[in-house]
Amino acid sequence: MVEVWRDIPGYVDMYQVSNEGRVKSLARVAPNHQKLPERILAASLNTAKYTRVCLCKNSVGKEWLIHRLVLLVFVGQSTLSTRHLNGIRNVNNLWNLKYRTAKENKADSIKHGTSSHSETHGTAKLTNKEVLEIKQLLRTSNYSQNDIAEMFGVSKATINQINTKRHWSHIKEN
Repeated sequence: MVEVWRDIPGYVDMYQVSNEGRVKSLARVAPNHQKLPERILAASLNTAKYTRVCLCKNSVGKEWLIHRLVLLVFVGQSTLSTRHLNGIRNVNNLWNLKYRTAKENKADSIKHGTSSHSETHGTAKLTNKEVLEIKQLLRTSNYSQNDIAEMFGVSKATINQINTKRHWSHIKEN
């Protein structure tokens, strides 16, 4: 596929993004009269492992996720979520990106194994095994939700959310 470059809205004649997911700064003279050569920008990863670049205008920098720039420029503006078709967050080629609902995007991340839900979530206090134990205790014991919460070091609200299937509903009892 041929790499196609297009101007980024709001940064016309300053920056461009390609259908291959690369971003470049165009040759120009900066406000301080410094000559800037054309160059491909180095991308960095944010905490969620998405690639980003910083675009500057009038001495003010703004971070942009590259996948959002590619879709903005080649598909158009949308309030929908961005979906990486192959599940790899730093592959920002146009062929790998689509706008989708948050629900579709979440289902995709579960399918690709990139979802941070359950015990893999950074703030999870319970393991899948502990949730199974809690579900069994809720179903078969005389313990109250307060008792179970104390046993596992979590709040009663957490136990209630497990019991009502608002959280951890993907963990099934045998």
